Amino acid sequence: MDEPQQQLPYTCNENKRLSFAWRSMMGSSEPQEILISVLFSGTYLDEGSNIGHEIINFFPDDDGNRYLYIPSRGTIQKPHDLKSMAIILAHKVDAKKVEVDALARSLTSVSKNEASTITFNGKPLSTLFGNNTYRGENDKETELNLACRVDKFLLPVSGKRIFIATGNDDSLKDNERIEVCVGDVNIFNESQRTYYSETKRKEAYKILRGLIDAEDLWEEADKACFNAKELQDNEGLNEHRTPTFLEITRKQYDELVYSNLFAYYFKYSDEGFQNFAKEVLGLPNVGSIISLVRESENNIDLWIETETHIIVIENKIRSGINGIQRNEKEKTSQLGKYYKYAKAKCKEGQKLALFLFAPNYSSIKPSELVGTDTEGNKWEYALITYKEIYDYFGHHADLYEDECHFSDFCRELENHSKSSSDRRRKVMHKRFAQILDDASK
Repeated sequence: MDEPQQQLPYTCNENKRLSFAWRSMMGSSEPQEILISVLFSGTYLDEGSNIGHEIINFFPDDDGNRYLYIPSRGTIQKPHDLKSMAIILAHKVDAKKVEVDALARSLTSVSKNEASTITFNGKPLSTLFGNNTYRGENDKETELNLACRVDKFLLPVSGKRIFIATGNDDSLKDNERIEVCVGDVNIFNESQRTYYSETKRKEAYKILRGLIDAEDLWEEADKACFNAKELQDNEGLNEHRTPTFLEITRKQYDELVYSNLFAYYFKYSDEGFQNFAKEVLGLPNVGSIISLVRESENNIDLWIETETHIIVIENKIRSGINGIQRNEKEKTSQLGKYYKYAKAKCKEGQKLALFLFAPNYSSIKPSELVGTDTEGNKWEYALITYKEIYDYFGHHADLYEDECHFSDFCRELENHSKSSSDRRRKVMHKRFAQILDDASK
């Protein structure tokens, strides 16, 4: 697995060569201040069917206008000037990193009178959010204070993921993702917003300017894709399903639970495991499982032995690689520790195979999956996405048709097979669609 090219994403000179058409699309004024707004991070979203007010950011209203609600209270206070601001909408990946959902340019302030006239599917905001609760009581914030109206609403180009992180690591850029670091500035705070300007956090501002001015990273949102009037049909409101057992127990993101489920289904069908090894892991003719151990072998998530192989599987959902340390001779981490242990356990004729299972929204870097031990031996873990696992079980459902939990298992795998922005938006979109549908009735 090749390590991605490490370089700064864009230079100031490149920015000066932006085309006239691109400048027109982005808005004529150059931003003097950039705001990162972290979306859907309030704990109240876990209560009942609450929906974040910022969901309206992603939909034009009935008149085709797009407005922004900026957490945590909706507005942008003075002395910040909307006319010279660009807003990056993002969601939290981990304690020091966000993934970008959208970029807003060409902003205009909104009066309370204008906000009171906004409707989605013919319904005002007070109707759509009036049933939200906070700590069991009705949310009183039904007349939303909106930050602005947006003329240019941009999304990362299809197939590209954009990350912004606290820290001083080198920027990363490849065909699928770009990641920039803004120094020691803490992106997360109680207000869920951080401002950057030429006078405040100057270096971070330069990095973010390079990011938002890069024409090949952004595309204008297709309004038809975010049409609130068509949302009900798009989200399949008629498919009211009971919650999965993981939803009921609130274990949808528990790594230990998923590792237990993988172990269970690998053991449930010998044919299923051998097919999985061949089609997903790329290991033909591994034979039957002799031993499958959960976390007892040096804390390895899944330790599988057959006559021909020792298979080491590390499973990650919301966490990253632990214990990463680098020096001139080697790079060590929990993955290196597992490799060293498993290599010593291999019997004559056995091969060692190393894998890391992760959701498709994982921010784990390919460079974290390779290393060198003290003897100069290189090790590498193959990344297996949850989509690959979900697709496999979907194609071989006949092997598990008598297992009563299999349907729930697959539904939860599917939730982790989407990117973070897709997954978060889907939950909020469904709730928003349901609100619109209920309001119509």
